Amino acid sequence: MLDGNGLQIKPALHRMAKGVDAPGVGAVEPARVGLGPHALRPERDPRACRSGHQPEVAATPLRSNDHDDADGRGQRAGRVHVVFGAGQVGRGLAEHLAARGHRVRIARRSATPVAGLEVAQVDARDVAAVREVTRDAAVVYHCMNPSAYTAAAWQAEFPAFGEALIAGAQSAGARLVCLDNLYPYGPGAASRTEDSPHAAPGPKGQVRVAWERRLRAAGASGLRWTLGRAGDFVGPGTGEQSLLSPSVVRRATRGASVWLPGDPDAVHAFTAVPDAVAGLGALGDAAGDVEGRVWHLPILEVTPRALVGAIGAAAGAAPRVRRIPGWALRGLGPVVPLLRELRETLYQWEAPFRASDAAFRARFPGVAPASLDRLARATVATVAPAVLLPAT
Repeated sequence: MLDGNGLQIKPALHRMAKGVDAPGVGAVEPARVGLGPHALRPERDPRACRSGHQPEVAATPLRSNDHDDADGRGQRAGRVHVVFGAGQVGRGLAEHLAARGHRVRIARRSATPVAGLEVAQVDARDVAAVREVTRDAAVVYHCMNPSAYTAAAWQAEFPAFGEALIAGAQSAGARLVCLDNLYPYGPGAASRTEDSPHAAPGPKGQVRVAWERRLRAAGASGLRWTLGRAGDFVGPGTGEQSLLSPSVVRRATRGASVWLPGDPDAVHAFTAVPDAVAGLGALGDAAGDVEGRVWHLPILEVTPRALVGAIGAAAGAAPRVRRIPGWALRGLGPVVPLLRELRETLYQWEAPFRASDAAFRARFPGVAPASLDRLARATVATVAPAVLLPAT
């Protein structure tokens, strides 16, 4: 994947020739119209409208997600669900938790307000600061990404985030719920499960492998942790850094060309942002049996071509899916850092890259991924509602 959260290559980098449509392709802020049985819709906070500040579209349930065995940890008086990160998953998760009646605090790098929610500005690498902001936490959610999509940034920053959040969660006696991606597994044709061997070929994947190892070691010392791995993000709430970013979706709804890396006909593991939100919320609310293990959040396995086509069809359009030539990725790598970094995970797009969410579905039967059609319609409804065809 481009990241458990995706990376966008700027359209200007993809112009292949004069006259060709400028393509866009669609990262953990390792951010869903709950598109399965718990359908969600994008909703804006009316308080934000009155104040003039409009939050990003976020996934809000049309009806309550029945996290079937919530054990009440998050309901104890004075206890807070603290969400680190306010990107495509973190912000939607905070709003989802608040809608479920939890007291929620967003911890983020900036002091930018989030309508209707408590925000704490904190450097997540500062152990003392993290302990302070999580002092009254029932659950701590890790939805952060390093500052840059480079091996150096991941190797320096991600362990620092992790150590601080482990310290904060242990001090508060809180559960630590971590959003992660599928990088640890590496290439291979077989569908990946939570028990698949770690074979990450690159440094960013190895960072993720080391993170799971660190969580398990901390668990032996009393940390209550659980980790949810997502596929590449798609759907409502997805940011501009993802494969099918809003700008790419708009192109698809116009019938324009969409340029993709790798083989557009290779089945790929995607996760709709609202499903990631619902999945993390379920892990935060569930009984203790979810702790000390990895879960695959709801996964939709589909080819990129079929996904783009379904989005276009929801708007009555037939977008052209084109493959970014390998020579372009290789040739521009030395001068375009993003393309150079992308080569580490290009294997995920050049052949089928599958993952099974069977264990999560069995444990949480009420939280399931959307169908392709439902995902496509929800995506268009969020990004380009004026062109959405009536449901048939």
